[in-house]
Amino acid sequence: GRFDYHSVQDRLFDAQTSRHGRLRWLNSVDSTEKLAGILGKRKEEILDFVELYENSFQEKEKLWRQLKLKGPMRKVCDAEILRAALKVSLEANSVFCVNTLIDWLYLAGIFPGDPYPYRINTPGTVSGKNWSLTIPLSLEELSKHKVCAEIKKLITASGRR
Repeated sequence: GRFDYHSVQDRLFDAQTSRHGRLRWLNSVDSTEKLAGILGKRKEEILDFVELYENSFQEKEKLWRQLKLKGPMRKVCDAEILRAALKVSLEANSVFCVNTLIDWLYLAGIFPGDPYPYRINTPGTVSGKNWSLTIPLSLEELSKHKVCAEIKKLITASGRR
């Protein structure tokens, strides 16, 4: 069943916490029953939307708990958050662990501030910025950077080689 998104948008999403085109659910929309009620539909009529809701409601809070970070949740990534995320991915039971060079360079402080501008790609867009990020140091400089020791330490601690 269809519904008029614009007529319910303000009752579903928090404009104050949404950023970078990513909508954050209002905390008051804390159940699929409330979601269906706002949309004026039965849950059976909006199963795809319910699945989207269940996977994304309080997703940052879920990530904060998964990373086992202490203190109040921060909205912008920093080195502590990134280090915890890299550690979780390195400790996964998967055969492969693929992290981007950008993650490691951000950890090193080579890309300061909010990491969003350093995305290598924005899904669903066609732009000259996609796949065009330039690393601000040479490979020779990078190979001597102190972050290499931290990368080795994190990988060794995870049991990966």
